[in-house]
Amino acid sequence: MSVYNECSTCSGFGYQTCVACICPSCNERGKLACANRCNQGREACSTCGATGNVKGKFLGLVTVNRTCGRCGGKGNVQCQACQGKGASVCSGCNGAGRHANCSKCAGSKRIGCLECEGHGKILSNWARSLSRLNRHDLEFEHQKRQSRIQQLEIKISRLSREQDEEERVRDRLREDQPGAFRHAWTEGMWSREISQLEAELRTLEEEIEAIDRVMSEAGRQS
Repeated sequence: MSVYNECSTCSGFGYQTCVACICPSCNERGKLACANRCNQGREACSTCGATGNVKGKFLGLVTVNRTCGRCGGKGNVQCQACQGKGASVCSGCNGAGRHANCSKCAGSKRIGCLECEGHGKILSNWARSLSRLNRHDLEFEHQKRQSRIQQLEIKISRLSREQDEEERVRDRLREDQPGAFRHAWTEGMWSREISQLEAELRTLEEEIEAIDRVMSEAGRQS
C-alpha cells in the first residue's frame, strides 16, 4: 500500500504557478509589438513607396527609374519606432513579464500548494483508513509488514552475494578468454531485481512508520 499519493492540485510540485503577477500589458512576454506594426524591425520606405526605385529625369528630358537612395533599392528601411528591434520593452513590467511586488507570490512566480502544504504529496486512502482500525488490527498490520521486511532483507542479502560471486567468475573468465563474453550475459539482472526488492522494502518501512504514528496518536488520546 502506498502511504502517499501525488497531489493532484499541484501535480506533485508542491506549488502552483502564480497568475496574479503576470503583466496584463504584455502577457508575460516582457515585450510589446512595435507601434508601427513593422515587419521584424523593417518598415516600407516612404521615399519610393516600397518599390526600391524612384523616377527621375535623364538630362531633364527622359523619365527613368533610379535606385532609391534612402533604402538602397530594398524597398524598406529600419523602423524608427522600434529602432529595428521589431518590438519594444514593456513599460508596464520593465521587460520582466511579471510584477515583482505581487502580493501573492512576492515575485517568486510560485504559490505554495494549500492542498499538500507544499509537500507535493498527500496521505493515501489507505493511510487515512488506519485511524479507523483498533490497536489489535494495527499491531497485526505492523507485524505482517515487519515479517515481510525480514524476508526481503534475507533475499536481498542472498542476491547481493550471488551477484558478487558471478562478477568474480565473469572477471576470471574474461582474463582467461578475452573477448569470449562480449554480450551482457546476466549483467544487470541482479541489479534490477535487487532494486525492485529495495523499493518494496522502502514502501513497507513507510507503511510501518504510518502505522506507528497512528498507534502513538491513539496512545496519547487514551
